[in-house]
Amino acid sequence: MQIPEEPSEPRSFKWLIWLIVLGVLGGGGFFAWKKGFIDNAVQKGGELVESTTQSIEAELEAEPQPEPEPAVEVKPEPQPEPEPEPEPEPEPAFVDRADAFRDRLKSGGHGPTMIKLPGGNYRMGGASSIVAPDEVPRHQVNVRAFMVSVYEVTFAEYYQFAKATGRKRPKNNGWDVKTHPVVDVSWDDALAYTRWLSKQTGKRYRLLSESEWEYAARAGTTTSYWWGIKPGVGNAHCFDCKSDYSTSKPAKIGTYKPNQFGIYDTAGNVFEWVHDCYHRNYKDAPDDGSVWEGGDCDVRVVRGGAYRSPANSMRVENREKFKSGKGQYNVGIRVARDL
Repeated sequence: MQIPEEPSEPRSFKWLIWLIVLGVLGGGGFFAWKKGFIDNAVQKGGELVESTTQSIEAELEAEPQPEPEPAVEVKPEPQPEPEPEPEPEPEPAFVDRADAFRDRLKSGGHGPTMIKLPGGNYRMGGASSIVAPDEVPRHQVNVRAFMVSVYEVTFAEYYQFAKATGRKRPKNNGWDVKTHPVVDVSWDDALAYTRWLSKQTGKRYRLLSESEWEYAARAGTTTSYWWGIKPGVGNAHCFDCKSDYSTSKPAKIGTYKPNQFGIYDTAGNVFEWVHDCYHRNYKDAPDDGSVWEGGDCDVRVVRGGAYRSPANSMRVENREKFKSGKGQYNVGIRVARDL
């Protein structure tokens, strides 16, 4: 059996065609190079590029440049006008201690040490009804000049009156009667003592009005304590004043510094009776320093705080009240005298 032969593919002459093309191109290129055609073409191309570049630069230079934006004028910020300086408060009027005196008594001896206070005006009361509703409204008061005792009345001074009138003597608890303030005396006792002094001296002695008392205690200041806004330490004798003295009894009169008027113990030591009956607030209160008549006269006002009371009770605005006919262990006397 014969195996048939596979038909053979026809021969391709593509390679010959490509060889001829390459030869023609190569020969043409060599001929052009020999004749300088290529150098001319390169030169022409460079000239064309250069001229094109110059044209573009000329066009760019011919374009109008944008005008610069006008500068924004920055105005200086207006400076706030300086606030006017507050007018300084008038300086407290200091009282010369050389002016202190004691009136002679007809029965012998002398009355309390007194000093003259200048007249003036001040704002009476507190700023907030929340703190104490009976301390408002704060109001302006004009006070005439008067005389006031430099110290709280002592046991010895009061005993002169009790002996002369047969009045009951309060117990002194073994304290030095010449240097400790009298306590456990009622408002009625205090008023009777001033009337006795008037008869003995020929001058009009009396209890301070409530507005006179605050005027004397402030001594030209506007804070709750004559020395500042806080009770501090060592300024007065009270339950939490952290002083060196026992809170079981009052300190000797004049133990602590006096205020700017030269008055001792207006803050702490013992409360002090004033003439006024108690009113629930200062609505319609007098503005001339006089006694405020009316109100609840079964109780009378005391001022100044005491040795067994907290520092808050020493605030110059603070008001307390007690039954007028009963003495208290922490309430004493300060007296006034007309000029």
